Parts: sequence; structure tokens; C-alpha cells
Amino acid sequence: MRMLLVVPLMAFLAPKLYSSTWKDIGQLWNLEQRSLLMQAVGCGVLMFLYLALLYICIGMIPAGIALTLFFTYPIFTALLSWRLFGESPTLLGWSVMGLVFLGSGLTMPLTQ
Repeated sequence: MRMLLVVPLMAFLAPKLYSSTWKDIGQLWNLEQRSLLMQAVGCGVLMFLYLALLYICIGMIPAGIALTLFFTYPIFTALLSWRLFGESPTLLGWSVMGLVFLGSGLTMPLTQ
């Protein structure tokens, strides 16, 4: 359901936000860009896997913990992006990651 709504919407909005969207997508098929295409496909597969496993978790664990996982995934995405692609987070990115971890820590249940 998500794909049926978001993919056409992004296909419509992307050229308005970034004018050379379709030209850049077309260049991914060049042999020089093959590694970039494989990275994009790999990211798509990992994103699908993440969402599938998240929805399975939501059904199996308490909702509070599942929502914590849902909101912390961008942090791990940013850290993996830094590790794999060399894109270090900005000061704003580090601040947001710190706030999300702080909020996650504050919502953890205390066990006795």
C-alpha cells in the first residue's frame, strides 16, 4: 500500500524538487556507475528488510519498544552511511541523534 502511494508521488515531485532527477537515474545504467547502482539496490533491499522485520516485531513485542525501534532506525542509517559512504553527520545530525537516544533511554521501562 505504501509503495502504491509513495512511488507515484515521488515520481511526480522529484523533478520539481531536483530538475535533473530522470537524467541522473538514467546515468545509473552506465558501466561507470554500476557500483552506485548496486549501492542503491542494496539500500533498497535493506530498507525493505528493515520494514518487514519492524512490522513483524510490532506484532510480537510491546508497542513502546517497537516504537523505540522505529524512531532509532534513522540513527543507525546515519551511522552506517558514515561508515560505508564516508558521509559524516553534521552538528545538527549529532544533536538529533543524541536527543533520540536520550528519549529512548527515558522511555525504557525500569525492571525490578
